[in-house]
Amino acid sequence: MNDLLADLQYRMRIRRIPGLSIRVAQNGSELFNCELGVSDLSSGERLESRHLFRIGCLTKPVVAHAVLQLASQGRLDPDDSIACYIPELETRPEFRSITISHLLSHTAGLARGPYHSRAYSDKDTLLRISSSQLLFAPGEHFKYSNWGYYLLGKVIESISGDAADAFISKAVFSPLGMHRSGFADNGEQSNGDLATGYWKGWYFGSPDLGEPSVPCPHLPLPNSAAGMISTADDYLRWLVSFVGEGHRVNFIVSGVVEQMLVDRHKVSPHSSACLGLFVEAIDDLPFYYSAGSSSGFSGFMFMIPDLGLVGVALGNHATCNNELREILYQVCRERVGGSFLPHFGRRTGRFNVLAGNRRSVVRFKGEDGNVPEFIRDDCRINLYPHSRNAYFMLNGDCRHQMLRISGLGKGDATITLGDQVFYERLSRLRKQPAAPESWEELAGLYRHATFGKVEVIYRVNQIYLSYGVAYETLLQPIGGLRFKQKLGAFCFETIEFKKDPNTGEVVSFVLNEMVFLRQFQPCIDHQEECAVCLHGDSG
Repeated sequence: MNDLLADLQYRMRIRRIPGLSIRVAQNGSELFNCELGVSDLSSGERLESRHLFRIGCLTKPVVAHAVLQLASQGRLDPDDSIACYIPELETRPEFRSITISHLLSHTAGLARGPYHSRAYSDKDTLLRISSSQLLFAPGEHFKYSNWGYYLLGKVIESISGDAADAFISKAVFSPLGMHRSGFADNGEQSNGDLATGYWKGWYFGSPDLGEPSVPCPHLPLPNSAAGMISTADDYLRWLVSFVGEGHRVNFIVSGVVEQMLVDRHKVSPHSSACLGLFVEAIDDLPFYYSAGSSSGFSGFMFMIPDLGLVGVALGNHATCNNELREILYQVCRERVGGSFLPHFGRRTGRFNVLAGNRRSVVRFKGEDGNVPEFIRDDCRINLYPHSRNAYFMLNGDCRHQMLRISGLGKGDATITLGDQVFYERLSRLRKQPAAPESWEELAGLYRHATFGKVEVIYRVNQIYLSYGVAYETLLQPIGGLRFKQKLGAFCFETIEFKKDPNTGEVVSFVLNEMVFLRQFQPCIDHQEECAVCLHGDSG
């Protein structure tokens, strides 16, 4: 036990996570219960089980549960058009083909939804959604959407006659004894128990471990998309009641469970979307999970129904979802012998990649089941895994920066470090078509008042948008200074760069109504930024 706690604390130090609350249970019996670290860095107050977290998108599985509970009562059909319940959407024929199931599985074709905090009325929000263009025909692709879950909240309200948060409190929280859970959009209802959330100025996590952490301003999102606050104990109650056959509360009828866990759409080679959840297969065992990050908090939950195994980890630092996932895996490996659970960053088989470009030669090699080694200019660099294909460098001249690798084992591995690129063989430097000279001037750091920082990277005649550790997406030109994103958090959505008419310099870009200013522009004061967040300036 002491070795496990020491290892968890090491992970927290590396990723600068102030506090961590972990719960794991099997067949209704709690196996692991632990709070580590502090709830607030300035006061040093120890994190306790009473402390609340903003759980971000871990809200969505609970909302999906509430929607499907209405379906089990015959009050809606998942294949119903959402226009049946939201008259404002009836004016658009393409919106009439969106079903409740499409919203639940993120396949409706809706945009992700803006991240600035302007307090739109329901009328204005519905107008913005109904006047937006669908990114694809409903059911055709997957596109994660907060707007979709906002609309599910409106469906709940239309059927129940209650506000969505009030209905969920009555239908889910109260029967399960989740008395600490709710949808407070500020700290006033938490009796001072809300932990302080931290970030490094990147909504999706800084690609530099050494960047200092600061308190994150509250970035409100719609309650039914990501507005829930809870404790690890409360969330575990929901997981246990939902999965444990012998411990399932009567009001959760089997139909709700079965509908939520149906595989609806392939998201990646490893995962598919269900209703409110994602699923992977591990040794032929379905492994259901969800992750969330909001206002300086992160969370990860999982359930393996065939084993009756569930777990949740909540932390008060933004975008540590992958770290929380690996922490839960490790706890399960230690406490229930879950050797089948994968280690992030550990590769199967032996490999030895010699790569290079005109600047440097590197070697990326590993043994079966170990974290790979990275050797650059005769310097052996220790790696710390962030995900399957991304690692932080713990020493060397690029200490704390993120290394990414793609295509390993496919004969054309590519290793990237910022704008540097290393290929599998020195002789295989691919010759990309020459890019317009204007593309290189797009590269740089950009910043939005509430979303934080992103980086535009020019690499081998191509342009990438990096949201930090979690996402990097290739930008495909669609004319002028407009691009469409191929992969990542805002796939299918467009980004348009803007120039200063007087100097001709690129000074900003617009993404989903958010304006990102280039960092050579004077930054607003942090206190002013918090005021901007609260008063809703769009950036």
